[in-house]
Amino acid sequence: SGHIHVWLWLSSLVIIFGVALIALQPYISPFASHNSVVEMEESRNVGLEDHLQKAMMLMDEKKWSEAKHTLTHRALVLNSLSPSSLLLLRYVRQAAASLFNKDDMSLEDLRRVAVAASPVQQKLEWPMVERLTSSSATGHFLAGCWHFFVTGNKHEALKWFQSAVEKGKGVMGAEHFLGVMFFTGDAVTQDKPQAIRWWEMAAEQGFGPSQANIGNCYSNGDGVNRNNLLAVTWWKKAAEQGVAEAQYNVGNSYIDGDGVPVDGFEAEKWLRLAIDNGFQPAVQRLNDVLEYRRSSSSTQSTN
Repeated sequence: SGHIHVWLWLSSLVIIFGVALIALQPYISPFASHNSVVEMEESRNVGLEDHLQKAMMLMDEKKWSEAKHTLTHRALVLNSLSPSSLLLLRYVRQAAASLFNKDDMSLEDLRRVAVAASPVQQKLEWPMVERLTSSSATGHFLAGCWHFFVTGNKHEALKWFQSAVEKGKGVMGAEHFLGVMFFTGDAVTQDKPQAIRWWEMAAEQGFGPSQANIGNCYSNGDGVNRNNLLAVTWWKKAAEQGVAEAQYNVGNSYIDGDGVPVDGFEAEKWLRLAIDNGFQPAVQRLNDVLEYRRSSSSTQSTN
């Protein structure tokens, strides 16, 4: 009889436990699911960060083609990445593009990718960005851009850009943004000649946005004596890198004869390139050139 009571008691306990487990299942599953998702995301991020770290080290060494290969490696399968990882990948790829392509559109796209992040994503991303900065000058540049574009903390941005330059000579993106900050007086005392010195460092490595800015300075007499010849010289360098506004400025110079002889065909060439690169003000200017050519041709045939 005693054994029967014990057996009944144990059976009841098992049944009660089973019922309780079933009842609690909806509450237990989400936690288990959440933990597995977090673990999965962390494991994905580790692989992603390894790839990005490798790519940035290659960029430090100016090994552009190898860096591009690493950033487009088949292991970086987009549908296997978490949303925050995917955003970081897009951000680093665009940072790379701004250095590979050396043009204004790449920098603008970098800004767009960065600010596309929601405040929650930005908080998720920063720890990953910060880890990536540990051993790479390009990583420091990326961190500076994050603060410049996303958090708006220009003092932090300045710190990272300066660190990038100190860590690796020739980080042209960081040199460019230091020039921007000294030119505008963001987080530093405004110093236009110092800004031009920073831009010259990046410009000597073929960084188009810096070359364009130097051209603007010579055209407007900002931080240097006004000099149309030097303005066109720098704009041409930037225009050859694909900077649309510089292409427009070169075209205008050939129309007005500023720093170069008047030449409608050269003006047309550069304005068409600017239009191809999406610079809309060049459309009206090109129409003016073509209309002037038509009217001149008509006048000559009448005579």
